[in-house]
Amino acid sequence: LGSCHAIELPFVFGGVGGEGLEQFVGTGPDVAQLSEQTMDCWLAFARGGDPSHAGLPGGRWPSYDRDRRTTLRLGREVSFENAPQDAQREVWDGLL
Repeated sequence: LGSCHAIELPFVFGGVGGEGLEQFVGTGPDVAQLSEQTMDCWLAFARGGDPSHAGLPGGRWPSYDRDRRTTLRLGREVSFENAPQDAQREVWDGLL
């Protein structure tokens, strides 16, 4: 399903083991790890308005900058990427 609408919710709220969700989010240690990573970011943001925490590279999520568009990539490896899929995003420029 890729990153379909609301797919993040079981990860954000630690519900990846819920009945029937395996077809959407998968199963196993990678899924549990992704949920932990996601919850850590959301909890840090809820507590202090900044998603930065010790589990991120450098412990810090850079502030948004319109030129860099730094995006956090969660998965087996956690990393930051500047302006991912910028070509696809630029298609919308001038249309909205």
